Amino acid sequence: AQNDANEIPANLNVPDFLATWEEWQIYRKERRSKLTASTIESQLKKLSAIGAQEAIRVLRTSIENGWLGIFTDKNKEYNDGNSGFVERLQNIEIDMPAEENSK
Repeated sequence: AQNDANEIPANLNVPDFLATWEEWQIYRKERRSKLTASTIESQLKKLSAIGAQEAIRVLRTSIENGWLGIFTDKNKEYNDGNSGFVERLQNIEIDMPAEENSK
């Protein structure tokens, strides 16, 4: 994992984030879901958009909850191309109970 250091965006290249990122990679290996190069690149881009402190919180939350993905706060808009997808998921979750009740 140390060889990934040159891929870390400048705003994330701080000791606290690097330690948490290392924990995340170890956790994923423990879960037998090792991060691919493409996934690492995508996740670092997403985390870079929210800054080091928020990225640390997001990674720790995923580890604590046993999640294999990283999830940013749903109310915040990030220009990472995924916000529309997350919005659609939220709409599905909100709309489903109403649809069930109307049947």
